Amino acid sequence: MLFANWLINISQAMAVEGSDPLKPWAGPDFPFWQYSLKVLAVLSAIVGVLFLVLALWKRLAPRYQRHPALIRVLATHYLTPKQALILVAVGQETFLLASSASNLSVIPVNKPVSERGLEPLPPPQS
Repeated sequence: MLFANWLINISQAMAVEGSDPLKPWAGPDFPFWQYSLKVLAVLSAIVGVLFLVLALWKRLAPRYQRHPALIRVLATHYLTPKQALILVAVGQETFLLASSASNLSVIPVNKPVSERGLEPLPPPQS
């Protein structure tokens, strides 16, 4: 219905004024490159501010952590590609984890690990 009315109006306009009204209108001069450069500059500034906030957050966030890491991996020794021995400290206790492709065994170690790291064992007495 609307298309029929539009078509009737166009045909009446052509009968009265000729084909001049049907020529494409020339749009106003739109400074596309100027606006696109402005948009890119603003977007770059916003992304830069976001990266700056992220960098500051990463730098300052560890200072405000309430608890230190409760689980620390002290050492890892790979025996084969799918087997490893992993020395882990949980709180003040240490454990030796024997890891394979299908199994994980936990072996408690009696001596707690100091904050400096592993201490060498004394030589065995014979």
